[in-house]
Amino acid sequence: MCHWLLYIIIPSLLIAEPDDRHFYSTYGHAAIRMQCPELETDFVYDYVGEHLTNRFGAYLAGNLKMGLEVLPTEDYLRRDGGTVHEYALQLPDTMLLALCQVLDDEYRRGYVRAYNPVTGSCCQMVVRYLDKAAKMANESIAYTYTDEYELSIRELSHLHSQECPWTDVLYNTLGDIELSNRSLPKRQKVLYPAQLVPFLQAATIDARPLLSATDTLVQQVESAPSRRTLHPNVVALLFLLLTLFSFSAAVYTPSAKRSILHTLSSFSAAVYTLFFTLLGLLERLLWLVSDLPFTGFNLLAIAFTPWMAIFWRYRRYWAIPYAVVLIGLLIYTLLSPCMVMASYYQIIVLAEILFLVFNSSWTFQGFPILRRSHP
Repeated sequence: MCHWLLYIIIPSLLIAEPDDRHFYSTYGHAAIRMQCPELETDFVYDYVGEHLTNRFGAYLAGNLKMGLEVLPTEDYLRRDGGTVHEYALQLPDTMLLALCQVLDDEYRRGYVRAYNPVTGSCCQMVVRYLDKAAKMANESIAYTYTDEYELSIRELSHLHSQECPWTDVLYNTLGDIELSNRSLPKRQKVLYPAQLVPFLQAATIDARPLLSATDTLVQQVESAPSRRTLHPNVVALLFLLLTLFSFSAAVYTPSAKRSILHTLSSFSAAVYTLFFTLLGLLERLLWLVSDLPFTGFNLLAIAFTPWMAIFWRYRRYWAIPYAVVLIGLLIYTLLSPCMVMASYYQIIVLAEILFLVFNSSWTFQGFPILRRSHP
Protein backbone atom coordinates (compact mmCIF):
# COMPACT_ATOMS: atom_id res chain seq x y z
CA MET A 1 0.00 0.00 0.00
CA CYS A 2 3.00 2.32 0.37
CA HIS A 3 2.81 3.35 -3.30
CA TRP A 4 -0.40 5.18 -2.36
CA LEU A 5 1.75 7.84 -0.74
CA LEU A 6 2.46 9.35 -4.16
CA TYR A 7 -1.22 10.23 -4.49
CA ILE A 8 -3.83 12.18 -2.55
CA ILE A 9 -5.17 10.14 0.34
CA ILE A 10 -8.29 11.13 2.27
CA PRO A 11 -8.29 9.72 5.81
CA SER A 12 -11.44 9.57 7.91
CA LEU A 13 -12.95 7.95 10.97
CA LEU A 14 -16.00 5.71 10.57
CA ILE A 15 -18.31 5.41 13.57
CA ALA A 16 -21.04 2.77 13.59
CA GLU A 17 -23.98 3.46 15.87
CA PRO A 18 -24.63 0.96 18.69
CA ASP A 19 -26.67 -2.08 17.73
CA ASP A 20 -26.99 -5.70 18.73
CA ARG A 21 -26.18 -7.23 15.34
CA HIS A 22 -22.63 -8.04 16.46
CA PHE A 23 -21.02 -8.60 19.84
CA TYR A 24 -18.32 -6.02 19.08
CA SER A 25 -20.81 -3.29 18.09
CA THR A 26 -22.99 -3.35 21.21
CA TYR A 27 -21.51 0.02 22.18
CA GLY A 28 -20.88 1.08 18.59
CA HIS A 29 -17.75 0.56 16.51
CA ALA A 30 -14.85 2.64 15.15
CA ALA A 31 -12.64 2.09 12.10
CA ILE A 32 -10.32 4.12 9.86
CA ARG A 33 -11.16 4.72 6.20
CA MET A 34 -8.55 5.54 3.53
CA GLN A 35 -9.69 6.81 0.13
CA CYS A 36 -7.55 7.57 -2.90
CA PRO A 37 -9.71 9.11 -5.68
CA GLU A 38 -6.89 9.02 -8.24
CA LEU A 39 -6.44 5.26 -7.87
CA GLU A 40 -10.17 4.75 -7.25
CA THR A 41 -9.38 2.80 -4.11
CA ASP A 42 -11.44 2.92 -0.93
CA PHE A 43 -10.50 0.69 2.02
CA VAL A 44 -11.43 0.41 5.69
CA TYR A 45 -8.90 -0.61 8.34
CA ASP A 46 -11.00 -2.39 10.93
CA TYR A 47 -9.64 -3.68 14.25
CA VAL A 48 -11.70 -6.76 15.11
CA GLY A 49 -11.40 -10.08 16.86
CA GLU A 50 -11.79 -13.63 15.68
CA HIS A 51 -15.45 -14.57 15.52
CA LEU A 52 -17.02 -15.46 18.85
CA THR A 53 -19.73 -17.73 17.50
CA ASN A 54 -19.58 -21.17 19.12
CA ARG A 55 -16.20 -20.30 20.66
CA PHE A 56 -17.22 -18.54 23.84
CA GLY A 57 -15.25 -21.06 25.89
CA ALA A 58 -12.12 -20.19 23.94
CA TYR A 59 -12.90 -16.51 24.54
CA LEU A 60 -13.11 -17.03 28.32
CA ALA A 61 -9.83 -18.94 28.23
CA GLY A 62 -8.18 -16.02 26.41
CA ASN A 63 -7.38 -18.06 23.30
CA LEU A 64 -9.06 -15.77 20.77
CA LYS A 65 -6.99 -13.09 19.05
CA MET A 66 -7.57 -9.63 17.61
CA GLY A 67 -6.03 -7.95 14.60
CA LEU A 68 -6.44 -5.39 11.83
CA GLU A 69 -8.55 -6.29 8.80
CA VAL A 70 -8.47 -4.41 5.51
CA LEU A 71 -11.51 -4.60 3.27
CA PRO A 72 -13.28 -2.45 0.65
CA THR A 73 -15.60 0.11 2.20
CA GLU A 74 -18.63 -1.38 0.44
CA ASP A 75 -17.88 -4.76 2.00
CA TYR A 76 -17.37 -3.19 5.41
CA LEU A 77 -20.72 -1.38 5.26
CA ARG A 78 -22.48 -4.51 4.08
CA ARG A 79 -20.96 -6.57 6.90
CA ASP A 80 -21.64 -3.98 9.58
CA GLY A 81 -25.23 -3.57 8.43
CA GLY A 82 -25.95 -0.56 10.65
CA THR A 83 -25.94 3.23 10.51
CA VAL A 84 -22.43 4.63 9.95
CA HIS A 85 -21.13 8.20 10.29
CA GLU A 86 -17.89 9.57 8.85
CA TYR A 87 -15.62 12.27 10.31
CA ALA A 88 -12.64 13.69 8.41
CA LEU A 89 -9.21 13.21 10.02
CA GLN A 90 -7.29 16.48 9.63
CA LEU A 91 -3.67 15.30 9.62
CA PRO A 92 -0.43 16.95 8.48
CA ASP A 93 1.04 15.31 5.38
CA THR A 94 3.95 13.76 7.26
CA MET A 95 1.62 12.22 9.84
CA LEU A 96 -0.72 10.95 7.13
CA LEU A 97 2.18 9.13 5.46
CA ALA A 98 3.21 7.71 8.82
CA LEU A 99 -0.36 6.57 9.55
CA CYS A 100 -0.46 4.66 6.24
CA GLN A 101 2.76 2.90 7.26
CA VAL A 102 1.47 2.14 10.77
CA LEU A 103 -1.76 0.63 9.44
CA ASP A 104 0.08 -1.45 6.82
CA ASP A 105 2.50 -2.80 9.41
CA GLU A 106 -0.33 -3.66 11.82
CA TYR A 107 -2.24 -5.44 9.05
CA ARG A 108 0.79 -7.57 8.18
CA ARG A 109 1.08 -8.73 11.80
CA GLY A 110 -2.29 -10.50 11.52
CA TYR A 111 -4.34 -11.72 14.49
CA VAL A 112 -1.73 -11.62 17.22
CA ARG A 113 -3.15 -9.51 20.06
CA ALA A 114 -5.00 -11.11 22.95
CA TYR A 115 -8.78 -10.68 22.69
CA ASN A 116 -9.41 -7.74 25.02
CA PRO A 117 -12.59 -5.71 24.38
CA VAL A 118 -12.04 -3.58 27.48
CA THR A 119 -8.49 -2.20 27.43
CA GLY A 120 -7.90 -3.09 23.77
CA SER A 121 -11.12 -1.89 22.16
CA CYS A 122 -11.40 -0.58 18.61
CA CYS A 123 -11.39 2.99 20.00
CA GLN A 124 -8.24 2.32 22.02
CA MET A 125 -6.52 1.04 18.89
CA VAL A 126 -7.54 4.06 16.78
CA VAL A 127 -5.92 6.34 19.36
CA ARG A 128 -2.81 4.13 19.47
CA TYR A 129 -2.45 4.19 15.68
CA LEU A 130 -2.71 7.98 15.66
CA ASP A 131 -0.22 8.33 18.53
CA LYS A 132 2.26 6.01 16.82
CA ALA A 133 1.91 7.88 13.52
CA ALA A 134 2.43 11.23 15.28
CA LYS A 135 5.59 9.91 16.95
CA MET A 136 6.97 8.61 13.63
CA ALA A 137 6.27 11.99 12.01
CA ASN A 138 7.77 13.97 14.94
CA GLU A 139 4.40 15.56 15.57
CA SER A 140 2.66 16.08 18.89
CA ILE A 141 -1.06 15.58 19.60
CA ALA A 142 -2.48 17.68 22.43
CA TYR A 143 -5.34 15.85 24.14
CA THR A 144 -7.94 17.36 26.44
CA TYR A 145 -9.60 15.27 29.13
CA THR A 146 -13.01 16.04 30.57
CA ASP A 147 -14.24 15.13 34.06
CA GLU A 148 -15.56 11.86 32.63
CA TYR A 149 -12.01 10.52 32.54
CA GLU A 150 -11.75 10.77 36.31
CA LEU A 151 -14.11 7.76 36.48
CA SER A 152 -13.03 4.14 36.52
CA ILE A 153 -13.42 1.85 33.50
CA ARG A 154 -16.20 0.00 35.34
CA GLU A 155 -18.08 3.28 35.88
CA LEU A 156 -17.59 4.31 32.25
CA SER A 157 -18.87 0.94 31.07
CA HIS A 158 -21.96 1.36 33.22
CA LEU A 159 -22.45 4.95 31.99
CA HIS A 160 -22.32 3.96 28.31
CA SER A 161 -24.33 0.74 28.60
CA GLN A 162 -27.81 2.13 29.22
CA GLU A 163 -29.03 0.60 25.95
CA CYS A 164 -27.23 -2.72 26.50
CA PRO A 165 -27.29 -3.47 30.23
CA TRP A 166 -26.67 -7.21 29.80
CA THR A 167 -23.35 -6.52 28.08
CA ASP A 168 -22.49 -4.48 31.16
CA VAL A 169 -23.35 -7.57 33.25
CA LEU A 170 -20.91 -9.61 31.16
CA TYR A 171 -18.07 -7.13 31.71
CA ASN A 172 -18.85 -6.79 35.43
CA THR A 173 -18.79 -10.58 35.78
CA LEU A 174 -15.56 -11.06 33.84
CA GLY A 175 -13.68 -7.88 34.73
CA ASP A 176 -11.21 -7.78 37.62
CA ILE A 177 -10.89 -5.28 40.45
CA GLU A 178 -8.47 -3.18 38.38
CA LEU A 179 -11.39 -1.97 36.27
CA SER A 180 -12.58 -0.05 39.35
CA ASN A 181 -9.25 1.79 39.63
CA ARG A 182 -9.80 5.48 38.89
CA SER A 183 -6.06 6.18 38.75
CA LEU A 184 -5.49 4.24 35.51
CA PRO A 185 -3.98 6.37 32.70
CA LYS A 186 -6.74 8.48 31.17
CA ARG A 187 -5.74 7.43 27.67
CA GLN A 188 -6.76 3.85 28.54
CA LYS A 189 -10.27 5.05 29.32
CA VAL A 190 -11.17 6.00 25.74
CA LEU A 191 -13.26 2.88 25.26
CA TYR A 192 -16.43 3.71 23.34
CA PRO A 193 -17.27 5.58 20.12
CA ALA A 194 -19.48 7.95 22.14
CA GLN A 195 -16.24 9.01 23.87
CA LEU A 196 -13.88 8.76 20.90
CA VAL A 197 -15.52 11.35 18.66
CA PRO A 198 -15.56 14.28 21.16
CA PHE A 199 -12.13 13.17 22.45
CA LEU A 200 -10.52 13.47 19.00
CA GLN A 201 -12.48 16.61 18.16
CA ALA A 202 -11.03 18.28 21.24
CA ALA A 203 -7.50 17.07 20.38
CA THR A 204 -5.27 19.37 18.34
CA ILE A 205 -2.20 19.00 16.16
CA ASP A 206 -0.42 22.08 14.82
CA ALA A 207 -3.19 24.12 16.50
CA ARG A 208 -5.82 22.42 14.32
CA PRO A 209 -8.53 20.01 15.50
CA LEU A 210 -7.55 16.42 14.81
CA LEU A 211 -11.11 15.44 13.82
CA SER A 212 -13.71 17.49 11.96
CA ALA A 213 -16.65 18.83 13.94
CA THR A 214 -19.19 17.74 11.31
CA ASP A 215 -20.05 14.27 10.15
CA THR A 216 -21.28 12.71 6.93
CA LEU A 217 -23.89 9.99 6.98
CA VAL A 218 -22.33 7.14 4.99
CA GLN A 219 -25.03 4.58 5.57
CA GLN A 220 -28.37 4.83 7.30
CA VAL A 221 -30.31 1.77 8.35
CA GLU A 222 -33.59 1.95 10.16
CA SER A 223 -32.92 0.32 13.48
CA ALA A 224 -34.88 -2.81 14.24
CA PRO A 225 -37.18 -2.66 17.27
CA SER A 226 -35.06 -3.37 20.31
CA ARG A 227 -35.67 -6.70 21.95
CA ARG A 228 -37.47 -6.24 25.23
CA THR A 229 -35.54 -7.77 28.09
CA LEU A 230 -35.77 -7.35 31.81
CA HIS A 231 -33.19 -4.97 33.25
CA PRO A 232 -30.56 -6.73 35.41
CA ASN A 233 -31.73 -4.72 38.44
CA VAL A 234 -35.26 -6.07 37.95
CA VAL A 235 -33.96 -9.65 37.73
CA ALA A 236 -31.90 -9.09 40.89
CA LEU A 237 -34.96 -7.74 42.75
CA LEU A 238 -36.98 -10.80 41.66
CA PHE A 239 -34.11 -12.89 43.00
CA LEU A 240 -34.39 -11.08 46.34
CA LEU A 241 -38.18 -11.50 46.45
CA LEU A 242 -37.82 -15.22 45.77
CA THR A 243 -35.47 -15.43 48.74
CA LEU A 244 -38.04 -13.77 51.01
CA PHE A 245 -40.80 -15.99 49.61
CA SER A 246 -38.86 -19.21 50.20
CA PHE A 247 -38.21 -18.17 53.81
CA SER A 248 -41.82 -17.23 54.53
CA ALA A 249 -43.01 -20.45 52.88
CA ALA A 250 -40.72 -22.55 55.07
CA VAL A 251 -41.73 -20.75 58.27
CA TYR A 252 -45.45 -20.13 58.02
CA THR A 253 -46.96 -22.96 56.01
CA PRO A 254 -48.95 -25.55 57.94
CA SER A 255 -48.00 -29.20 57.56
CA ALA A 256 -44.69 -27.86 56.31
CA LYS A 257 -43.22 -31.14 55.21
CA ARG A 258 -46.18 -31.94 52.98
CA SER A 259 -47.01 -28.48 51.63
CA ILE A 260 -46.35 -27.44 48.04
CA LEU A 261 -44.91 -24.17 49.30
CA HIS A 262 -42.42 -26.03 51.44
CA THR A 263 -41.41 -28.12 48.43
CA LEU A 264 -40.94 -24.93 46.39
CA SER A 265 -38.88 -23.47 49.21
CA SER A 266 -36.59 -26.52 49.25
CA PHE A 267 -36.30 -26.41 45.45
CA SER A 268 -35.39 -22.71 45.49
CA ALA A 269 -32.72 -23.44 48.13
CA ALA A 270 -31.19 -26.04 45.81
CA VAL A 271 -31.29 -23.63 42.85
CA TYR A 272 -29.70 -20.86 44.90
CA THR A 273 -26.93 -23.14 46.11
CA LEU A 274 -26.20 -24.26 42.55
CA PHE A 275 -26.24 -20.66 41.23
CA PHE A 276 -23.86 -19.32 43.89
CA THR A 277 -21.59 -22.35 43.47
CA LEU A 278 -21.36 -22.12 39.66
CA LEU A 279 -20.80 -18.35 39.69
CA GLY A 280 -18.09 -18.78 42.32
CA LEU A 281 -16.46 -21.52 40.24
CA LEU A 282 -16.54 -19.28 37.13
CA GLU A 283 -14.90 -16.38 38.98
CA ARG A 284 -12.07 -18.61 40.23
CA LEU A 285 -11.49 -20.16 36.82
CA LEU A 286 -11.27 -16.68 35.28
CA TRP A 287 -8.95 -15.51 38.03
CA LEU A 288 -6.62 -18.51 38.13
CA VAL A 289 -6.84 -20.10 34.67
CA SER A 290 -8.02 -17.61 32.02
CA ASP A 291 -5.43 -15.70 29.97
CA LEU A 292 -7.86 -12.87 29.26
CA PRO A 293 -5.95 -9.70 30.25
CA PHE A 294 -8.69 -8.23 32.45
CA THR A 295 -9.83 -11.32 34.36
CA GLY A 296 -7.80 -11.09 37.54
CA PHE A 297 -9.23 -10.98 41.05
CA ASN A 298 -12.88 -9.86 41.21
CA LEU A 299 -14.83 -9.09 44.39
CA LEU A 300 -17.42 -11.58 43.14
CA ALA A 301 -14.88 -14.28 44.04
CA ILE A 302 -15.54 -13.34 47.69
CA ALA A 303 -19.29 -12.98 47.26
CA PHE A 304 -19.77 -16.39 45.64
CA THR A 305 -17.99 -19.61 46.50
CA PRO A 306 -17.86 -23.01 44.76
CA TRP A 307 -17.62 -24.71 48.16
CA MET A 308 -21.21 -23.84 49.10
CA ALA A 309 -22.74 -26.95 47.53
CA ILE A 310 -19.89 -29.24 48.65
CA PHE A 311 -20.08 -28.25 52.32
CA TRP A 312 -23.78 -27.41 52.48
CA ARG A 313 -24.52 -30.10 55.05
CA TYR A 314 -22.04 -28.40 57.42
CA ARG A 315 -23.59 -24.95 57.02
CA ARG A 316 -24.32 -24.74 60.75
CA TYR A 317 -20.60 -24.03 61.19
CA TRP A 318 -20.00 -21.54 58.39
CA ALA A 319 -23.28 -19.98 57.15
CA ILE A 320 -23.51 -17.18 59.72
CA PRO A 321 -19.76 -16.28 59.72
CA TYR A 322 -19.80 -16.19 55.91
CA ALA A 323 -22.94 -14.00 55.99
CA VAL A 324 -21.07 -11.57 58.28
CA VAL A 325 -18.19 -11.44 55.76
CA LEU A 326 -20.69 -10.68 52.98
CA ILE A 327 -22.30 -7.92 55.07
CA GLY A 328 -18.85 -6.32 55.39
CA LEU A 329 -18.29 -6.70 51.65
CA LEU A 330 -21.68 -5.17 50.87
CA ILE A 331 -21.02 -2.19 53.16
CA TYR A 332 -17.62 -1.68 51.50
CA THR A 333 -19.12 -1.69 48.00
CA LEU A 334 -21.85 0.75 49.05
CA LEU A 335 -19.39 3.18 50.68
CA SER A 336 -16.65 2.89 48.05
CA PRO A 337 -16.01 6.20 46.24
CA CYS A 338 -15.97 4.36 42.89
CA MET A 339 -18.19 1.57 41.65
CA VAL A 340 -16.49 -1.69 42.63
CA MET A 341 -19.67 -3.76 42.27
CA ALA A 342 -22.70 -3.09 40.09
CA SER A 343 -26.04 -2.46 41.80
CA TYR A 344 -27.59 -5.71 40.53
CA TYR A 345 -24.79 -7.73 42.12
CA GLN A 346 -25.21 -5.78 45.37
CA ILE A 347 -28.87 -6.83 45.42
CA ILE A 348 -27.92 -10.47 44.73
CA VAL A 349 -25.33 -10.37 47.52
CA LEU A 350 -28.06 -9.08 49.86
CA ALA A 351 -30.24 -12.00 48.74
CA GLU A 352 -27.34 -14.37 49.41
CA ILE A 353 -26.90 -12.97 52.93
CA LEU A 354 -30.59 -13.52 53.69
CA PHE A 355 -30.43 -16.97 52.11
CA LEU A 356 -27.53 -17.97 54.35
CA VAL A 357 -29.18 -16.61 57.49
CA PHE A 358 -32.53 -18.25 56.69
CA ASN A 359 -30.86 -21.59 55.99
CA SER A 360 -28.35 -21.69 58.80
CA SER A 361 -28.85 -24.34 61.46
CA TRP A 362 -30.22 -21.71 63.85
CA THR A 363 -32.95 -20.55 61.56
CA PHE A 364 -33.77 -23.36 59.15
CA GLN A 365 -35.57 -25.25 61.89
CA GLY A 366 -38.18 -22.58 61.44
CA PHE A 367 -37.44 -19.79 63.86
CA PRO A 368 -39.57 -21.63 66.48
CA ILE A 369 -40.78 -18.34 67.88
CA LEU A 370 -42.22 -17.43 64.46
CA ARG A 371 -43.39 -20.83 63.32
CA ARG A 372 -47.01 -21.60 64.09
CA SER A 373 -47.53 -24.54 66.39
CA HIS A 374 -49.80 -27.28 65.10
CA PRO A 375 -51.49 -30.06 66.97
